[in-house]
Amino acid sequence: MEVSGLANKADNIVRHQRHEEEEKVLHWLTPVDYGPQQSDHLMRRQPGTGQWRLDSDEYKTWLSASQQTLFCPGIPGAGKTILTSIVVDELVARFGNDETVGVAYIYCNFKRQEEQKLDNLLASLLKQLAQCRSLPETVKSLYNQHKDMRTRPSRSEIVSVLESVGAMYSRISSLWTHSMNAKGRMVGCQHF
Repeated sequence: MEVSGLANKADNIVRHQRHEEEEKVLHWLTPVDYGPQQSDHLMRRQPGTGQWRLDSDEYKTWLSASQQTLFCPGIPGAGKTILTSIVVDELVARFGNDETVGVAYIYCNFKRQEEQKLDNLLASLLKQLAQCRSLPETVKSLYNQHKDMRTRPSRSEIVSVLESVGAMYSRISSLWTHSMNAKGRMVGCQHF
C-alpha cells in the first residue's frame, strides 16, 4: 500500500512538473490570453442575443463545411465582438471534447493595434491550438531552439509550427469580423 501511494505521489509530481514546463513554453509563445476577454464578452450578452446567427443557414453551412470562412462585417459598435463570442462559445460547447477539432480565436481592439502585430496574433493562435492537447513536439522544439539565446521565433517559424499543429486537427475554419471606418476601410485586426 505504501509503495503504490508513493508511486501515485511521484506520478503527480511528474505531471505537475510537465504541466508547469508546458505552461512556461506556452507563455513564451505569447503571454496574451483571450479567455478572460471571451468570458467578459459572454457575461455582457443578453439572453437570446445572437441566436439568429447560430440558427442561420449561412452559419450551419459554414459549420458543416471545412476550410470555409464566415464573414461578419459591421460598423463599430454593431455587436460583432459579442456575436463572435457567442459563436466561439457554441463551437467550444460543440467540439470541446473532440480532439480532432481545434478552436482558437483572437479579439482585436483598434485601440491596441500597436501591440496586435501579426506575429503576436499568429503566436496566440498557435498557443491556443497547442494547449488543446499534450504540447506538440514541434512547439517544444521551437522553444528549445530559442530558450538559451532568449530569442523570439521568426514569423516563418511560427507559421511553420502553426501549420504542423493545425495539421493535427481534422477541421480548421475561420471567422472574420471587421469594422469599417468612416471612409469604408477595414480597421484593426479582425481574423479569427
